Amino acid sequence: MERELRIWDLETGTHQKKYDLTSFTVESITTLKLAKAGTLFLGSKDTNIYQIDIVKGKLCIVYEGHWSRVHLTYLVPQRDILVTVAESNVKVWDLQYDECIKNMNEHTTVVIYCRLHHENPKNILTISQNYEYKVWNFTTSTVVESKKLNLEPDLQIEQADIS
Repeated sequence: MERELRIWDLETGTHQKKYDLTSFTVESITTLKLAKAGTLFLGSKDTNIYQIDIVKGKLCIVYEGHWSRVHLTYLVPQRDILVTVAESNVKVWDLQYDECIKNMNEHTTVVIYCRLHHENPKNILTISQNYEYKVWNFTTSTVVESKKLNLEPDLQIEQADIS
């Protein structure tokens, strides 16, 4: 299986660069997030998050600590904060110091959605597969609000992205 990252110019549609990612991951990449200044975050089945400088084509940092595959990554706007999710485990990473600053485990099933809460920039919203809705203060890791969403019981959600 090829593990290549190809960079394209969106305006012209021309191919810019190609990177071989086989040295960055042992397993398949499960999620990616492009950040400012040419930084790419890759979540993988090997439980790590890789920070790659795509301008230089170099691996910068490997974030470790999840116990299963990382399937969601979220960058908090205007902050050096990365949120990663593996099953029901939510971790908050300080990108300035390259360390996990919060570890949140209040969901009972897989988290399928993670975004900044619209009312408070220090809160993130997560939704799990069994419709648990939680608002977290990511600086203290406390749950500010928790409720069960009332959705149809036959609806199965694997992953959601509401932008």
